[in-house]
Amino acid sequence: MILDKSRERSERAREFLENGQYKEAASAFISLGDYASAARALVCAKSYRDAAQCYEKANRPLDAAKLFLLVKDWEKAAQLFSSAGDEMRAEIAREQLRKEKHKNEKVPSEVAQSSIPKKADEKEDEIWPEGEIFKVLKAGEMNIAVNLYLKPGAPSGWTLLQENMSKKPLSSLAEMFLMARDYAIAGDAFKKLGNHRKAAECLSLAGLYEEAADFYVRCGENNLAAQNLEKAHQWQRAANIHSEEGRFVEAGRCYEKLDDPVKAAGMYLKAQKSDLALPLLQSVQPSHPAFPQCRLLAGKILFQKGQRDLALSLLSPLAQYDTLSDSSLDVLYQLAGLMEFGEELEKAKEIYQKIQHTRFGYKDVEKRLENLKNLSSKPGVAEPPKYSIKKEQENIVDTSPLRDCSLLDKLTLDDLRKLYSSGTIIEPQFGNIVLKKGEYSKGLYIILHGGLSISSDPDNLKVAVGFLGRGDYVGLGALVQGPPQPNSLVAQKNTKILFIPKEKLEHLISTEPEIGLRLYRSIAEHLVNTMMKMSQKK
Repeated sequence: MILDKSRERSERAREFLENGQYKEAASAFISLGDYASAARALVCAKSYRDAAQCYEKANRPLDAAKLFLLVKDWEKAAQLFSSAGDEMRAEIAREQLRKEKHKNEKVPSEVAQSSIPKKADEKEDEIWPEGEIFKVLKAGEMNIAVNLYLKPGAPSGWTLLQENMSKKPLSSLAEMFLMARDYAIAGDAFKKLGNHRKAAECLSLAGLYEEAADFYVRCGENNLAAQNLEKAHQWQRAANIHSEEGRFVEAGRCYEKLDDPVKAAGMYLKAQKSDLALPLLQSVQPSHPAFPQCRLLAGKILFQKGQRDLALSLLSPLAQYDTLSDSSLDVLYQLAGLMEFGEELEKAKEIYQKIQHTRFGYKDVEKRLENLKNLSSKPGVAEPPKYSIKKEQENIVDTSPLRDCSLLDKLTLDDLRKLYSSGTIIEPQFGNIVLKKGEYSKGLYIILHGGLSISSDPDNLKVAVGFLGRGDYVGLGALVQGPPQPNSLVAQKNTKILFIPKEKLEHLISTEPEIGLRLYRSIAEHLVNTMMKMSQKK
């Protein structure tokens, strides 16, 4: 009876997955006690916190920690990374937690204490040091004190500040330093008095602009702080303060000094000063690393202004980019989106098809092309031209799951291309066994589409104890001489798998040692995590 219920829940879970009902599938997996499969379903449903909690229950702290990072639960992420032995990422999460706590800190205790008035009967004893200068200051003869201080052979300002004295003589001494134009010493004296505004003014006069800015921030004078930071050529800090205060034009000027035209233009646009942003973006040379982003932003501004021809002329160099690197691929994808925004549908389709033909691109390219096709078929819109596709490009496969595969997260786009080209695509029929229980894998299997159900009963493959979906992998034992397959893996509907034989993978690693290094680092991390889980279960 219990077995029948388990089978029924397992079948329902598979049905929910096939129909895209991820939350329902997750509930079914949870009822079976399969929290790992439930977590994968919840990730598909974008319920990241729930997915993280399921991974935690499944004793997979690294996967849980990554999702807790995504929802900015720094404390939980740090705890899980630490328990998994990944102290580097744990420290990153702790640093984020410290920053968040720092933002919410209350007023420092010294400021709070200074705001408490002294009792009427609490009188400070005046302590005046020995020396001619202090005698004159005590008598209130400030000009004479200044002359004595500037007299050759007189004690230095640093020496005078070391004397034991009460607040009143220290205040007189600070004023004397200021009148004598010894601004750095005066700033130090006002600092000891707790007069941050005066200290900031003196330090600024002394040319110690960065120090002065710190004191202006303490007393809430952010505008003066930013001005001093600009004098110190601390453009980033100055830009941050200007931006927080809503002075976006000033922030833009600072980013120009940092040679960051994209951020500068962004600040000008926030200030509704497109007349400042557009010339800046157009003036950026092709050799500048921010050139494509500048052109994209300038094109968007021109589309908004209705200057279509100028926008297309400005964007035309970007359409010539190749698809050989992550950065150029990103530029093309953004350009296609911008063409959609500007209602240049045919140009958008050309670029999307260019991305699609690379076999490495973005998950939604196919959907975007379908949407554009529907738009083109509406009355009043011209039928798009037919594109000739080379024979080797006819069977275009979406290989973006390779980017999502945790085993390959340290590989670059070029690495993934080489890895893909060394394998073959397998499309098993629904219900086919991809790997039998007890078999040794002959290579690495990466799921591109659909999925595999995990069955512990080879005589009844409908009883699933887990599920592997898009981006998951099987066959790691083929690379590190691991144990045979513990369960049978059964194909679901519309399943596509990239199979990379062991021999071809070994050849790739031997001829491309950098790929091998990055791949085996990921494998080592996987094995360490597995060993830790096993030790925790004992």
